[in-house]
Amino acid sequence: MNYQEWIDGMKDFEREDQLVYIRATLEDKKMIDIFARCFFPDEVHREEETPEFHREFQDEMAEDKNSVLIMPRGHAKTTLARIDLIHDIVYKHEDFIVLIGDILSSAKNSFAYVKSQLESNILLMEVYGDLVPSITKDMMRKWSDSHFETTNGVVCIARGAGKGRGLNIKAKRPSKVLIDDLEDDQKVRSKAQREKTMNWMKNVIIPSLDPEKGKIKMIGTVLHYDCLLLDRYKAWGGIKRAALESKEGKPSLTGEPIFPSRFSKEKLDDIKRDMGTFPFSQEYMNEPMSDENADVKLAWIRYVDGLGKDSERDQWKFYSALDPAISTKTSADESAICTAALKEITHDDEDLRIVIMPPVHGQFGMTGTIQQAQAVYKRYPHAQFGCEVVAFQEGLRQLLSTNGVPAVAVNPKSKDKRSRLLNIIGLIEFGNIVFMKGCEDLVDQLIQFPNGKNDDIVDAFVYAVELALASRRSGGLLLLQV
Repeated sequence: MNYQEWIDGMKDFEREDQLVYIRATLEDKKMIDIFARCFFPDEVHREEETPEFHREFQDEMAEDKNSVLIMPRGHAKTTLARIDLIHDIVYKHEDFIVLIGDILSSAKNSFAYVKSQLESNILLMEVYGDLVPSITKDMMRKWSDSHFETTNGVVCIARGAGKGRGLNIKAKRPSKVLIDDLEDDQKVRSKAQREKTMNWMKNVIIPSLDPEKGKIKMIGTVLHYDCLLLDRYKAWGGIKRAALESKEGKPSLTGEPIFPSRFSKEKLDDIKRDMGTFPFSQEYMNEPMSDENADVKLAWIRYVDGLGKDSERDQWKFYSALDPAISTKTSADESAICTAALKEITHDDEDLRIVIMPPVHGQFGMTGTIQQAQAVYKRYPHAQFGCEVVAFQEGLRQLLSTNGVPAVAVNPKSKDKRSRLLNIIGLIEFGNIVFMKGCEDLVDQLIQFPNGKNDDIVDAFVYAVELALASRRSGGLLLLQV
């Protein structure tokens, strides 16, 4: 049944019977598209045809199970989720709902919208009654943007990411947890941050659910190939859509738009041109790390557990490089120290073996950077330790040398860091360069380079490898005197 057919079904009714008809016919979740058009015409225009992916979204939200809904930026996923939440409330499909956003204010914004509709949407109030607690009659009921309870007994609370303990109110556990755009660039930036989010989900949110009827609906856009959203999608299933898709339903930059009334092909092409291909692939295609845009492919990365037998330890030579950034501001670049262990049996490239040790990186400040360099220098028997020298950094190199870290100054022959990485990229592809466990943050930057937001560890990595290569043949890196 479409919206017009539904309207025609009550055209001969009196007003009171029309309200009964609306309430009776829209209770089923399969009718939520018409529910949206009936009560929220400013959000879901009655005259527009419902996009196929919106119907898929609505059907997936109605499934009584955990699931993940991955949608492109700007394609109304939050709007649809809010309407679904209101439908749950007015029909009391759920009795305890938790809404979680990346920060508490995000969840509060959605609750503010829901509350405003319950307070002021006249048609909604006519059909379902006044669900807002009275100050005089319902003194015990909450009515804030972080916790409200409707007169039909539905409890709703808001939380920010990383929070959630105490999800037990009036001896009830959540029957539904709605997680909307949980992850941001900061939360997926490092492996440690991603693991923290994952542990919070597994140790706090999942155990908090009602054991019999509890479920989680997770909505968002993919920001990282190893993000929680994709992890849960693989575990629970759901839907994953891109702004442009091929006839087979696969993400394709040359495909057709799934929401043509809002995002025509021409508009998406303009957005891609303004943003750049990589950010567009992340925000609109749910492909933050596409191999076609990456210099280093994920499939090339090989991990090792160690350097082999202890008796072979003296066969390895260690080369570290520091790419300094002295500011301690969280928005500033990071200082990074990367160490390459070189084992060489012959001078043939086929026998070349470089193992990358876990890097050190962060906003350390001048003193902290020197301390980190000292720790790395003591950790490995160094053949050479390099420090990038640009502007003030020569002073840092001298400080290192006077503080127990005899550092050589390194400068690239070319200022184009991508060209320098491409010079050694074949060593990664063919397994001459491998990585120790603990290099995940470096690998993240490598496989997103040159399109990622951060490349500080990549710089230190390239310097360290060039130092190792310079010890066996000329070229690659300009070494200055200590």
